[in-house]
Amino acid sequence: MTFFITFFLLFAILELQNFINIRKSTFLKEEEGVKYWFRDSKYVNARARKSVIFGKNIFIYKRYDERVIAHEKAHLEQINFPYLILLISSLGISISFITMDPIPVVLSIFCTIALSQHYERDADLKAYKGKSMFPFSSNRPTRLRRIIGWLDMHPPTWIRDSDEYYDKRNNLFSLFINDILRS
Repeated sequence: MTFFITFFLLFAILELQNFINIRKSTFLKEEEGVKYWFRDSKYVNARARKSVIFGKNIFIYKRYDERVIAHEKAHLEQINFPYLILLISSLGISISFITMDPIPVVLSIFCTIALSQHYERDADLKAYKGKSMFPFSSNRPTRLRRIIGWLDMHPPTWIRDSDEYYDKRNNLFSLFINDILRS
């Protein structure tokens, strides 16, 4: 029962976020079943959202950038990742609530990070076809900052800017180990 309550609450929060995003955005166009919205921002970016209630949406921040949009379109072809996160989080929270042990929540967080990075890389590979979208060469930080950088939903920028990242023979785990072990 805890699982269903947790899932429903997280689902409601996610759909509320989608609603708020749409309310704060200006509608641009609808193309191939995808609604495009504009939101003012300091940074050029975009975000794809698939919603049970609101359908497929791409939110464009600051200005339209074809490379960024290609990445977001690739996300719309993937499994509905936010709902997968809801399932994993609901399961972790429910088990932790029943057992009074925080380990399932921690494991669900790491699982979510790993899946998110997998789907981000998949979108990068489809959108950029082996060429980095990053117009700059980022310096690799200290080892501790590199470890912390891997705890994000996206692979670190210095990894996404490397040729090894776009080589499909390299998996994210090996990229992580090589990055951490290099001095």
